[in-house]
Amino acid sequence: MAKSEGQVRSRKQEQRITRSLKEIGMQARTQMASGSLWFAKSDVVSDLFQIEAKTRAKASKTMSIKKEWMDKIGQEAFEEGKLPALAFSFGDSTDYFVLKDQDFLALIEELIELRKRGEQDA
Repeated sequence: MAKSEGQVRSRKQEQRITRSLKEIGMQARTQMASGSLWFAKSDVVSDLFQIEAKTRAKASKTMSIKKEWMDKIGQEAFEEGKLPALAFSFGDSTDYFVLKDQDFLALIEELIELRKRGEQDA
């Protein structure tokens, strides 16, 4: 069965996100058959995040973010004890990430604390 252009772009996006996370030292994997199997949730799974990836089949200037995507990844992340993230691309190989406000602020607080510790240790 031939894959559509959208399926090929989606797969490439998932692999790109996984590779980028691994490059910074995070454990990450692309979920095989994501969305097809009840136990294969999310598109990319890392040690901290459950990531749902969405991309345009063709390069575009706009993309709508659906609340149902955020709800879905939020539930999956909750079940796994991880942070939910939505990664999206306008079809141009650049990924953008959407986080809930509480998760974003918690990450910023942790980063600030780590930087303070680093300055004290210096």
